[in-house]
Amino acid sequence: MVRKWQAVIGCCILTGCASTPNSHWFESGMMNFEVLEVGPKQYKLTGQGAGNHSAEQVRRAFELRAAKLCGSGKPNYLMPQPESYQYRSSGGGFSFVHNAFKLTSTVSCE
Repeated sequence: MVRKWQAVIGCCILTGCASTPNSHWFESGMMNFEVLEVGPKQYKLTGQGAGNHSAEQVRRAFELRAAKLCGSGKPNYLMPQPESYQYRSSGGGFSFVHNAFKLTSTVSCE
């Protein structure tokens, strides 16, 4: 019984390490967002999709995160085209390269 609880606690710790406040589950994968405050009510927002996110999904997630960032205010930003990038992950002694999309823009809140 003690081992079972140790396993449960261990899994909770590992799960907590796998996500951050800026990581959000969006349409079948984790998306990572970086938020940098560049002025009063102005933020540089970068959304990075996982390998299974399309460019359109990254765009929709960016729009949702910008709206959440501004709260009741209206977000204003120029929507650039998502750009492709590669990242690595590993598991089972193997290393994998993934192709994904990211999007960066400055968001101003009214």
